[in-house]
Amino acid sequence: MIRGCERRIYHVKNPESDIFDEAYFVLRRGYEPSSAVGRRAALDEEVRRLVSGEGLPEPDLRPRLPGRIAAFVAGAAVSAVVVTLVLLVLR
Repeated sequence: MIRGCERRIYHVKNPESDIFDEAYFVLRRGYEPSSAVGRRAALDEEVRRLVSGEGLPEPDLRPRLPGRIAAFVAGAAVSAVVVTLVLLVLR
């Protein structure tokens, strides 16, 4: 849902990127890049940084399956102990 049309959108067409063809950036409310020359240069630099991928966190490529299997085995063991204790108490 879009409320109003006060959003400022910065559109970059054909950035120097192997991934993106176009990029749209929604600027924060109250940020006016045309109010000062330095702000426009800072905006351009930030867009270049984001489109190039600099400063983005590296993806976590570690396999997660062993941790999930260990958690499943631990949960199954605890469940078996609880069921055994309940059955011993009910006898």
